[in-house]
Amino acid sequence: MNYKQKLEIINRCQRNWDKEFVIPQEHLDELIDVAANTPTKQYESYYNLYVIINKELIAELLDYTYGYVMPMNGKYAVWRNPQMGASAYFIWTGKIPTTVRNFKHDGSTMHEERNENIFCSVGVSSGILAYHAAGLGYSIGFNRNHWNKDDDSYFNKKLGIPIEERIILGQGIGMPKYNKHNKSDEDCVLIDDEVVQVDNPLTYPSFSSMLKRNTKVKIYE
Repeated sequence: MNYKQKLEIINRCQRNWDKEFVIPQEHLDELIDVAANTPTKQYESYYNLYVIINKELIAELLDYTYGYVMPMNGKYAVWRNPQMGASAYFIWTGKIPTTVRNFKHDGSTMHEERNENIFCSVGVSSGILAYHAAGLGYSIGFNRNHWNKDDDSYFNKKLGIPIEERIILGQGIGMPKYNKHNKSDEDCVLIDDEVVQVDNPLTYPSFSSMLKRNTKVKIYE
């Protein structure tokens, strides 16, 4: 698989999964090792990693991923993010390292930059993991909706993650159920905080199939 094929895979957010598929332990160990050991600023520890492979737990937590907002019947409906329903779900939480290797010219600690380094480090780790997973033949889906409208710390409590560790990003990895990545089995949405059944399973917009992003690239020779 060449790099363009890998990019095509990870540019799509997988919305359906083969629920019976189990990632081989060898691949799972490899994926965890990749995610945990990607480069960070001065190789400091800016995130912790939590990996869920328990199918029942994934199915339960999936109900707390509402956050994809779309117009529907004159109102705004909130859809779940089924990319969490994969065979393995990786969660990155942010933390400030116990080491201090970033200083200003006067020797003081660069506190603001250390917080920014969390997002940079998680971005590097999740990107490399997605690329590596695609190379192993898996589909992936990113997710930033981890919440319960009645308890913002629901995920932390359910997974035993310290409250001070903010959940930054999640990524599902697994095998698709359907050929179309944006087709789903989702049949409920939230409207005015009430669960509403829809007539047909939801098909998510495929943003990667739209016009090319307006990313400026300038080469200096």
